Parts: sequence; structure tokens; C-alpha cells
Amino acid sequence: VRFAARNVQHVDPGVLRDLKNVPQDTLFAILQPHIVPMETIRERGYGPLLEIVQLLIGVVPTCDMLLEIWPPAFHAYNVIVPNFLNLPEFLLGLGTRPSSLITLAMYVASRAAECPYCTAHTCSFAVRRGLAPAKLRAVLAGSLDGTAVTQAEHASVAVARSLGCMPCELTAEEVRTLRATVAKGDVEWVVAAGPPFWSLQ
Repeated sequence: VRFAARNVQHVDPGVLRDLKNVPQDTLFAILQPHIVPMETIRERGYGPLLEIVQLLIGVVPTCDMLLEIWPPAFHAYNVIVPNFLNLPEFLLGLGTRPSSLITLAMYVASRAAECPYCTAHTCSFAVRRGLAPAKLRAVLAGSLDGTAVTQAEHASVAVARSLGCMPCELTAEEVRTLRATVAKGDVEWVVAAGPPFWSLQ
């Protein structure tokens, strides 16, 4: 954590405030003048939290500076994500949680929601947890054919993709296949992996 504190990387809030030609029909246009600097967030007691996020995905998300405009939003986001991902148990390797299924589901749901921001973060998280880059490239290409993926990974991708769509496209057959190929205790964590990200859309 001390190493992360020395190397916290985030976008300069001044750069965000000075962005030109921001479409005025977006939420960012409304929030742009009110961005909370990362230093202010740290001063409010969230330094250790920012450092943990840095360790998880390699950067501190810019959205923190937007969510902290309304502190309950920042608090909710930082409670929802670790709870849906079963942290810290998942990171410590406790239990039998399938990291490849969970990280793959996070990435696929973000792609399905068409959010490049969440896709970038979940991609970094997945690779840092050991997911093969070839599997991420296959998802990006839109087909797992010819890729060494398990039946459980196929099922997890299908469910995550359907859950990431708006409106939801999940089918009963996808649910049955997931239950048939993924351990009963792990189904919940695969399904819960996507909502913290696509729900931000």
C-alpha cells in the first residue's frame, strides 16, 4: 500500500475542468465545473481507499472526482463494488471463488453496456487477476470460437453479456446452462460481477 501511495495515478482535475467542446446534453457537462480534486478526497480521509483501488486496477478512476461532488454517491459506489465482488475474500484467495469467471463476467458486462471506461478498468483488473489476454481479445472480437475456454466460461460470458444489455436480455436457457456448468456456490458471484459497472451507465 505504501508503494501505491507513492505512485497513485489519476487525471489532473484541472485538465478535466478545462476540456473544451463537451457536449452540453451530457451529465459530464453539468458536473464539470464542480469536479472535486483527488487531493481533497484524500484530505477527507479516503487516502487508504484510493491506494487500495490503485493496487486493484493500476489507476485511481476519474469517476471518484465526479462522484464525490455528492458524497453519498461516492460512499455508495465504494460499498457496492467490493460487496458485489466479494472483496477482500476474492483477492486473498479464500474459498473457491473462480477468479477467471468473475473477472471475465466483469469485462463482458462492461463491453455489453458499451462503456469503454468500465471496460478499461475491468480489463486491467482481469489481467491482474491472471485472466489470459487471449480470452479478452476473443470477447472483444465477438466470438470465443477457437479460444481455449471452458464450458463454465462460455456460460458466464453469455449471462454477463445478456445482463449488461439494456434492457436485460437474459434467457432461461442461459440461466440453466450457467447453473449446470458453474458450482452452485459460485453462480451468485458470477452474476454479481457485472452490475457494479454497467449500473453506473
